Amino acid sequence: MEALPQRAPRRRRRRRGAEGSDSSGQEGGSAAPAAEQPGVAGLGETAVRPIPPAPAGCGFEYLDHTADIQLHSWGPSLPRAFEQVTVAMFAYMTELATVEVVGERSFTAEGHDLRSLLYNFMDECLYVFCTELFVCKQVEVEMLELCPQGPDAEQGLGRPPRARQKCDSGGGSAGAAAGGGRGPGAAAAGDAGPVWRIRARGVGEKFELGRHPQGTEVKAITYSNMQIFDKGQGAEGVCEPPGEGGAAAAAAQDRAEIFVIVDI
Repeated sequence: MEALPQRAPRRRRRRRGAEGSDSSGQEGGSAAPAAEQPGVAGLGETAVRPIPPAPAGCGFEYLDHTADIQLHSWGPSLPRAFEQVTVAMFAYMTELATVEVVGERSFTAEGHDLRSLLYNFMDECLYVFCTELFVCKQVEVEMLELCPQGPDAEQGLGRPPRARQKCDSGGGSAGAAAGGGRGPGAAAAGDAGPVWRIRARGVGEKFELGRHPQGTEVKAITYSNMQIFDKGQGAEGVCEPPGEGGAAAAAAQDRAEIFVIVDI
């Protein structure tokens, strides 16, 4: 008996779309996830905005103290000095050269004078480290504001300090000279004194033993002998600079300096 002829196999039609080729011509399977593509942040993550290096004239150092350590920072403007003193605090707890820039944190603080603003700002940065172990390798002050209810109150980077920094709080400076902080020296209830505000961001990563050297832990910020010098501005709560300083002693006439003692 003669065999029946074999039926030719049907050619399967290739589906296009999720199971077909992608835009690059590759077949079989979907495109690679966004996290695997260069230059694309993963799902649920925000791309870190880089912070440029600090300009010339910025820096910090550590000065000896009886039991604690004194941070000394300087820069061509007050926002730059705020940045440097905060970086100095993180650099005392680990070596920033080992820290990579993979994350970003935002910081906001306010105070009734410049000293309370500096204290609250550094305390907020230290709180983020204590709760999240996030180390800031670089810090950028995006806004430094005094008397926000008035015009020309915002002082940002790249702009000269505003004359409104000289506004009188009527007794606020006396409270700051007595030791700063919120207390009897602060503006009384109903007296809308000047409000200092700051907004900044820091970039870095989470501290991990084995990858990051363990330095000395900073336990708290203190008001003890806190000094903020803003030469030529005469802002409230800012003292005149002393006649002598440390390694960064007054090379430039128009610059800001900060001295803060931290508890270790």
